[in-house]
Amino acid sequence: HNGVYNFKISTQVKDNNSRFIINNIKDLHNKINLVQNYLIKLDTKDLNIKRVNNFFKNCEEGNSKLSFIIKFNDYEIFVESKKKFDIDYEFLNKASNIKGILINKDNKNS
Repeated sequence: HNGVYNFKISTQVKDNNSRFIINNIKDLHNKINLVQNYLIKLDTKDLNIKRVNNFFKNCEEGNSKLSFIIKFNDYEIFVESKKKFDIDYEFLNKASNIKGILINKDNKNS
């Protein structure tokens, strides 16, 4: 099955023979295994509001919380979503390809 994976490789040595061992495989394409929260910065100067609205409206519900900082003129507005999202590699890739969106992992709330 094709996909994007995160894993660790270690070397196992036994009787002067060594071999590689793959540990902790996480399928990033289908799911990000941990519940993670993200801070999304929206710059209204470059943003296609209709495209952003359609994107988030069509996202599946999940366990991850999104917070938004919306830059409007000289102001920054902080908004926390009541809806929780199903965040996977495809979600992050599509969202970061929308002009005016910057996504960061929200470490303080994860």
